[in-house]
Amino acid sequence: MLLLAFLLSCSDTVINEVKQPEIIVAPATLEFGHLLSGHESKIRTVTITNGGGRDLVVNHLEVDGDNYAVDAAGFIVPAGGYYQIEVSYTPQTFEHNEGYLDIYLEGDESPSEGVWLNGNGDAPVINVTPSDHDFGSPLLGCDTTSEIQIQNDGNVDLIIDDIVLMANIPADITIDFGSLPAFPWT
Repeated sequence: MLLLAFLLSCSDTVINEVKQPEIIVAPATLEFGHLLSGHESKIRTVTITNGGGRDLVVNHLEVDGDNYAVDAAGFIVPAGGYYQIEVSYTPQTFEHNEGYLDIYLEGDESPSEGVWLNGNGDAPVINVTPSDHDFGSPLLGCDTTSEIQIQNDGNVDLIIDDIVLMANIPADITIDFGSLPAFPWT
């Protein structure tokens, strides 16, 4: 009975809740997919939500990774609110780029949250072998030949519209395309 009276009695004790900001970041990974290098770029959005009861102060943002960019300035997310930031990816060649967006809160020396970044640049990559050649000093009246290989090490078609030979006068060096088709070559 004493227990029942204790449970039903009035209490003058008040519990004060300490309100704190709570950062929620979505998505955890930004996938930029495959973009044609030199022609395409993509912007993706990260949403930072404050699930707490006090303002969330983001001090600054940092991007670690090639070809990614973000406005690094800080901002405030009100309690229960959200803020969206844009991350851009601009590939430069045939490449795979991974990176990380770090979010630093006010007063923190290490990032509080982060977002993984992943993108691919698609491009042709010309590889000429050998890259240079010295014919030396051939004897007068003797021909020397050298074969040049052109290869595409990228993942998009390489189109060769023409080959120009730059030589001294008189033009002692010539190109023989043999049975190769007319330009353009793919």
